[in-house]
Amino acid sequence: MLKKNWVNLLLLLIFCLSIVSGLFATDSTKKRILIGSPICQKPAILQEFLESLNRLPQDTYTLDYYFIDDNTLSQSRELLQKFTPRIPGKVLVEPANISLAQPYQCDEVSHYWSDDLIWKVAAFKDRMIHYAHEKKYDYLFLIDSDLVLHPKTIDQLIKAKKDIISNVFWTIWKPGEPSLPQVWLFDQYIQYDVRVGEKLSPQEMAQRQDVFIERMKIPGTYEVGGLGACTLISQAALGKGINFRKITNITFWGEDRHFCIRASALGIPLYVDTHYPAYHIYRESNLVGVEDFKKSCGAALSEEQKKKPIKLTLSMVVKNEADHYLRKVLEAAKEYITDAVIIDDASTDNTVQVCEEVLKGIPLRIVRNKESKFSNEINLRKQQWEETIKTNPDWILVLDADQMFEAKFKNEVQALISEPSVDAYCFRLYDFWDQNHYRDDAYWQAHFTYRPFLIRYKPGLTYIWRETPQHCGHFPLNVREFSTKNSELRLKHYGWATQEDRLFKYNRYMQLDPNAKYGWKEQYESILDKNPRLKEWKENTKEPTVAITYGFSGGRLGDNLLSMAHATWLSYTTGLPLIYKPFTHSDRLKLHTNPELLKINQFTAHQKRLLESTQDYLSFFEILHSGRFPHKTVFELSYFPESSWEFTAHPDLPPYMQINWDDPEFIKLLGSLIAPLQTLPKITLPKDRVTVALHIRKGGNFDPPGWEKTSPLKGPPDAFYIDALTYLQKSTPNPLYVYIFTDHRNPSEIKEKIAAAFKDSPIIFECRKGSPPDVLEDFFAMSDFDCLIRSDSNFSLVASKIFPFKTVVSPANVVQKEDGSWIVDRFLVQFGPTDTIKKPLRVVFRK
Repeated sequence: MLKKNWVNLLLLLIFCLSIVSGLFATDSTKKRILIGSPICQKPAILQEFLESLNRLPQDTYTLDYYFIDDNTLSQSRELLQKFTPRIPGKVLVEPANISLAQPYQCDEVSHYWSDDLIWKVAAFKDRMIHYAHEKKYDYLFLIDSDLVLHPKTIDQLIKAKKDIISNVFWTIWKPGEPSLPQVWLFDQYIQYDVRVGEKLSPQEMAQRQDVFIERMKIPGTYEVGGLGACTLISQAALGKGINFRKITNITFWGEDRHFCIRASALGIPLYVDTHYPAYHIYRESNLVGVEDFKKSCGAALSEEQKKKPIKLTLSMVVKNEADHYLRKVLEAAKEYITDAVIIDDASTDNTVQVCEEVLKGIPLRIVRNKESKFSNEINLRKQQWEETIKTNPDWILVLDADQMFEAKFKNEVQALISEPSVDAYCFRLYDFWDQNHYRDDAYWQAHFTYRPFLIRYKPGLTYIWRETPQHCGHFPLNVREFSTKNSELRLKHYGWATQEDRLFKYNRYMQLDPNAKYGWKEQYESILDKNPRLKEWKENTKEPTVAITYGFSGGRLGDNLLSMAHATWLSYTTGLPLIYKPFTHSDRLKLHTNPELLKINQFTAHQKRLLESTQDYLSFFEILHSGRFPHKTVFELSYFPESSWEFTAHPDLPPYMQINWDDPEFIKLLGSLIAPLQTLPKITLPKDRVTVALHIRKGGNFDPPGWEKTSPLKGPPDAFYIDALTYLQKSTPNPLYVYIFTDHRNPSEIKEKIAAAFKDSPIIFECRKGSPPDVLEDFFAMSDFDCLIRSDSNFSLVASKIFPFKTVVSPANVVQKEDGSWIVDRFLVQFGPTDTIKKPLRVVFRK
């Protein structure tokens, strides 16, 4: 019996020791990972990259960081030097110590690498390999600084148990091309299976590549032949001598190819994991997609982060506001804030007492200035910021004493600040001219622009201000570099709501900024307008129950723009709201930020109805006239072309719904949506010539071989363009300037062929030189020309609809010769509107 008790006690002791040892051994069993990255990056992109690293949870591993600072921008260097891991780890930042005559460059088209730059980066990566091997890290994770990671990335890569494995990401390498993964199967970048000696037709290559691309979209782990940019390398692989040094007897471009060939030679297979694709900020314009990506992976927060209380601090400057809107504003804010910091800028009334009374029960910090600082506003805003961050806020909401959100803000703000992937929210501000109307004219359009009012505070970040005595902004400038989201919740501004308020502010601006050095003179003068244009304010209390959107054909920019235009017409004529669905390049257009459009993630439909047949249209209009729409339904208008030839040649296409392209209000609306968000470079045009945009579609790398045989109006023979130019040349007394817009790889080849037909003519021919075109630059550059000669390509067709060309020439019919080739036997000439005739047509027959 005694012996049995001793055995039981011994077993209990072993059990307890195992538990204790497990508790204390947790960190020692975690994998040690070194994140390595050579960095020459733009600040906004680098900020997203570093924040992405900070969101990695480290539950099963620990991270150290090895950065090589090759930045040329001081702000990027500062961001890197001040990087502070959320979970403490060693951060090593080394200077590059390698300088080249030709710097690294990238723009909205591509990244430009010289041979010297490639091998400089290879040397950086080899320094990291040596360090990780020497310090006996379990893994080295090499990652480019323009990637944003899903929080579960490293856990998944470790789980795969491979010596070299990349996390997949997708990139549009050239504008207008499809998105492709950064992994491949053979040689330089072959993404289809092929046996040695096997000869494939272009169609077979495309079909096999489609199989590979679709496989990369399915979550899994797959063996590949090449990879890079986001790669986990085990200590075992490091120990075998893996590196990026140049292999002298091959000509493949890029250090990753040499790394992959060496790995294969060392007997180390290469893999890609596709469970959690990273987001690639290949161009600055890709920054707009970061927000949605982070939202998609926000559920990966730790339970500790989820339970942490969120501190929302109201920050405000007040002065003599007791008898204005202050009480009303604070009573509304009190329903959702947790703290408040108020700077009283030398009030002489009982403003402070109102603040204390209304905000009783809420932690409140009031700072009183003995003398007003508003004449030099930057000092006041800096003081407001410094006093606010002393309270260690999670989120900061900056409001003026005459600003308040619409009623439903209080019910939705917690959802906003609980979103882990967003660090700043922007709102539209409505300037009220009385209690129920806001001003809406050329001088007062704040309600069309999203501005930051609510931001997440980031300790340790150096904040930069706009150093002006007036209009310096409520927040530091670099909050614009945060991951930002536009909210449809609206902000009401009552500061102009009475004649007395307006007169007071007018006189203040005249005193502080009489020459409008920091503001807009015409807006200052408009403050006292007697009959401004006002609109009635309506609370957004109900969500729409039905909406219109559009489907895609899988085509290029022109096809997507046409689909969007058709749905816009249906929305315009029925009054139903339009849902904006993003497509390639749409994030660079004004429709991407238009506050009047619903976003696809803002409308949860109970059902979707396709409009793709005559019966569908009839049913839709029957429902429309009855007024009895099914609840929460989205009607999706299927893609259909404008070309009569396409309908004749493809009877399976959905029916055509008549669009009135001559409706000026519709064209004005469409033009406001299809407009660039940022100014794009244009072509310098001569003033003494009639300018002609010649759009020639050759298929590029997108259309399958032989496409022009089945779509002869989209890809008409060159003789059509020669005939059209001949017509224009005879129709105008002035000489022509012709610029060729084309997707052909060698535009000069096209130019020389067309110009040869006019060798004795004074026509000047020009075309693109150098790198492939930015498809949006080409699209909007055409708008400045007098005339357009176009194919039936939707790209130039849409341009002809929304841009005010004086003359548009397009093919109308083709006939087929005995050898199978096509001839355009007649074409349409459409003239710009006159006072009495809207876009008259002329049919010209080929002689």
